[in-house]
Amino acid sequence: MLDRQWYYQTCTEYGYYQTTTSNNQPFGKTFPLSLYHNICKDLFGKKFNVDLLQRGINRTNIINGGYKLEVTNVVSVHGTVDPWHAVGLKHDLNENAPVFIVNGTAHCADLSSISVNDLPEMYEAKKRTKQYIAKWLK
Repeated sequence: MLDRQWYYQTCTEYGYYQTTTSNNQPFGKTFPLSLYHNICKDLFGKKFNVDLLQRGINRTNIINGGYKLEVTNVVSVHGTVDPWHAVGLKHDLNENAPVFIVNGTAHCADLSSISVNDLPEMYEAKKRTKQYIAKWLK
């Protein structure tokens, strides 16, 4: 089950929860942060408490630079139809950390193989991604 791996990574590294805890949103209080803390405990055991989750998130931010990422050999592809693109990278971080923003595509659309059925921008993004990875593997 792929959701379990995503939740594990979210619980132990990202803290990437979609909550309604903030008062600055229109969706009420349906999904408080505590809901996600409880999901982590329910899935992986009582030791996955708020303290453990926060330490994992802090560790990830320290290792990866938080809002000041210093990475190489990473390609970021965002589709403009994906609601997550708004919080994604907008510009290349460096020559070995390119960002492609593809008009008219959705979340994870870049994960399938290159296809003649891809939108032209997606086709080009996948082709360029493949070129970067080939260069890095040499």
